Amino acid sequence: MTGELQAVTRHILNWHGFNKCQKILDIGGSFGLFSLALCQENAHLEALIIEEPQRAPYTEKLIKDQGLKDRVKVQVGSILEMDLESNYDVILMAHKLYSYHSQLSSMFTKMSCLLKPGGLLVSNHWFCGPACEVETNGIKDLQKAIHSLGHPICHVEEFGLFFSETGFELLNMVDVPSAYGVSKLHLGQKEG
Repeated sequence: MTGELQAVTRHILNWHGFNKCQKILDIGGSFGLFSLALCQENAHLEALIIEEPQRAPYTEKLIKDQGLKDRVKVQVGSILEMDLESNYDVILMAHKLYSYHSQLSSMFTKMSCLLKPGGLLVSNHWFCGPACEVETNGIKDLQKAIHSLGHPICHVEEFGLFFSETGFELLNMVDVPSAYGVSKLHLGQKEG
């Protein structure tokens, strides 16, 4: 997770609007690691982490241990069912879209509504190979399958369409090494 955390965080930090950010929505949380790293780099940034019920206590403890409980909050629930305030500067989804694979259009529409114009949408996920082929390392494939609820997202070549169809300019798509194989980091800026 360390290499992946550093790579994703570095790309967000290099975004031209990061220093002016005040609010981040972190969907999936990864125990708050992304939000904690970003809040440590920007003293004005506050984060809301949408976390799974079984992870929330550990995430809250880590936030408290890092001395950021006044700026980083945790909320449990399904993002599509939540009524959240909008105008986030950054929305981060790291390895969370697997559970919404049949609702990707709805997820991107929701993110567009929650993000303020000019804000950054960050997506970091695994994609299956051409024709859903597995990679050559069976153990990594098994681990990736467990973490992606059985299957990564299909068709990376079409994934960028979700950005353009919901009002985002795709700024960058890069490979990010992770413990379970290469993930794809997509950075999209909301138009307007």
